[in-house]
Amino acid sequence: MDRVTYQEILKDLEEIAQWLCGVTHRQFDRIRVHQRNVAALAQATNEGTLDQFIAGLGADKRREVMCSLTESMEFVDSIKALRRQDCRIPVPVLEAALDGPADLHVEDENSNRGRNTMFEIAIAGRVARAGFTPELGGEPDVRFDLEGRQILIECKRVFSEKGIARCLAVAGRQLKRDLARSCDPRDCGIIAVSISRVFILCVLDAL
Repeated sequence: MDRVTYQEILKDLEEIAQWLCGVTHRQFDRIRVHQRNVAALAQATNEGTLDQFIAGLGADKRREVMCSLTESMEFVDSIKALRRQDCRIPVPVLEAALDGPADLHVEDENSNRGRNTMFEIAIAGRVARAGFTPELGGEPDVRFDLEGRQILIECKRVFSEKGIARCLAVAGRQLKRDLARSCDPRDCGIIAVSISRVFILCVLDAL
């Protein structure tokens, strides 16, 4: 991921928000929150008051702003890569990815579908940046063609440290099912696991 300014992130985020409206005919609260938070960071940077701005935030707002920044950067980078490769991103995938709260800390197992789907988009974005054309929105979560064989990726985002083993077991069963349906014995399966939620919350709790 290239180094960018807050203003550049905001510009890209606003462009993608407009594109989303054209594709889904909806506006998303989470994107709006991200735009407000990144805009506040950009303004404070331009005014030379970034340190004071961050110091003046309460713990909850500071956490939300940091979540907005990290998620915006990853989302922008992923969507730009997928669009460059002319990848089709199904509308239900986009709508699911932008569901749920902006603040990672208030997410629970009933509202984590959005960021789980966002992780699938992030993995597909990495595949696209490598020059391939991934498919999203089916079983498995992501697939792409590599020299005539299919690479199947099951994406799992860990909600808590205790859930890592369970996520791996579920993904393993899903890949076994997907590969059993495959017509080519050369097809391969990959399990992609995100522990970012556990890591980010540990870091933010330490601030």
